[in-house]
Amino acid sequence: MVFSRSSRILILIVLLSGCDFPRDAAGSLDRIRSTGVVRIGFSQREPWVIKASGEVGGIEPRLIRAWAAKLGARIEWVEGAETVLIDALHHRQLDVAIGGFVDDSPWEKHVGMSQPFAHAAVVIAKPRDGNGQSPTQNAAGQIVGYPGTRPDFAGLVADAGAIPILAQGQRPGAVAAYDFELDRTGLQSAGTILSRERHVMTVAPGENALLLSLDRFLASAADQALVGGSGL
Repeated sequence: MVFSRSSRILILIVLLSGCDFPRDAAGSLDRIRSTGVVRIGFSQREPWVIKASGEVGGIEPRLIRAWAAKLGARIEWVEGAETVLIDALHHRQLDVAIGGFVDDSPWEKHVGMSQPFAHAAVVIAKPRDGNGQSPTQNAAGQIVGYPGTRPDFAGLVADAGAIPILAQGQRPGAVAAYDFELDRTGLQSAGTILSRERHVMTVAPGENALLLSLDRFLASAADQALVGGSGL
């Protein structure tokens, strides 16, 4: 059967009339717009979220502030451990939670997750030599430093067969670091990737309009997500 152009348009209108835009189970996005307040839970994990001198900063708070500004909302910050934040999201006491969450997190079944807004790799890095080069080396048996603010890096180093040590004061020859940090720290990858991460933000379950708003913003800001590092 061949439909005329007018018939196809009519069919399209009927189909679209049956569609429903994403809705929030508890009306979170409408509430944020009407009250001008968005509740953001955070857990510190450098460089994604840091707190210094009472100020919340880092990669994710910088993005959240820009998103909140687009909504015309001020941020009500709530600090807590990951488990506390996830529970608060589940009971809709928070709108969004941040803290270096990744897309293969066990929390995926309990809350909504944004699309990945940043892809990062944890690598073993060494200072550049005079030619700006750092030779590729096998990680096995190497002593590799990790910062005290990133204790999870110790396990990644050990899993690669290297020897993790807490980097205090003078930096050891090899360190675990994120790939996007290397240029500004005078380091270069030594050729070993310890982990690949896809970073997401979490929202209260069922708040689909809120999640869509956040996803759209993060997609537009993706190119700038890691620019500027963890600065407050």
